[in-house]
Formats: sequence, C-alpha cells, structure tokens
Amino acid sequence: MKKLILTTFVLLGFITILQAQKKHSIGKKTGGGIVFNVTPDGLHGLIVETQDQGTCNWHQAPALIANPINHSAKGKEYTDWRLPNMEEIYLLYKQRKIVGGFTNYYYWSSTENSKDKAQVWNKSVISGGEMANAKCAMKYVRAIRNF
Repeated sequence: MKKLILTTFVLLGFITILQAQKKHSIGKKTGGGIVFNVTPDGLHGLIVETQDQGTCNWHQAPALIANPINHSAKGKEYTDWRLPNMEEIYLLYKQRKIVGGFTNYYYWSSTENSKDKAQVWNKSVISGGEMANAKCAMKYVRAIRNF
C-alpha cells in the first residue's frame, strides 16, 4: 500500500512538471481566451478574452472586467483579467485577424496620457488608429491576462 501511494505521488509530480513546461503558440485557445503574444520559450505570454466585456468610461472598466457576467463561459473561470496597456494593445492589433471579434471602434488601454492625466490612450484594433480621450468618454473594453 505504501508503495502504491508513493508511486501515485511520483506520477502526480511528474504530470505537474510536464504541464508546467507546456509550450503555447499564438492563436491557441487556452486560459479562458486566445493567446496573442508568447515569449520565445513559449511558456509565458498574453491571453485575450474571446469577447468584448462591453462599453464604459475608463473609471468603470475595472468593475466591468471583474464582473463574470461580462465574460465568455471559459473566461469566467479566471479572475485576473485586466485592461491592456498601449504596448499590449499594439500586439493585439498585430494579431487581430487571428483573435477576431473586434468592433471597428476604439478600445480602452490602461495607459494614461503623460501630458494630461485626465486622458487615457485608446486604440482601434481594426484600423490601428490611436488617440487620447477624456476618462469620461465611452469606449469598448476587451480584457487580457498573463500566463
């Protein structure tokens, strides 16, 4: 019996190590969304939700993201979603055809305008246009998370 228990623990440990070493690729559906950026070793990167969380002003975005009702069935399984910064939205723009489902409108980022803290940068994931708007403006929200 002790040998069986020990063997089970060794196998579970081995499986855990193998899963921790799982490599990811752009376009893979995992972690509640779609991988859109991967480190060279394939072990870390960024995942985007498969659907928009809605529209709101910048101040309301964290609450919109935190509400599970605004996520896909798989996305609801995770609670570490957040707004992307402008660099991350640019990466998302580059993978827009793989990710899909974006509106032809602007999406909030977490990046404040360094010249005017009352404004935040946002980007059109379809056209690539970007601008800074007042935090009270209404924009789309698409959450991301790290893996």
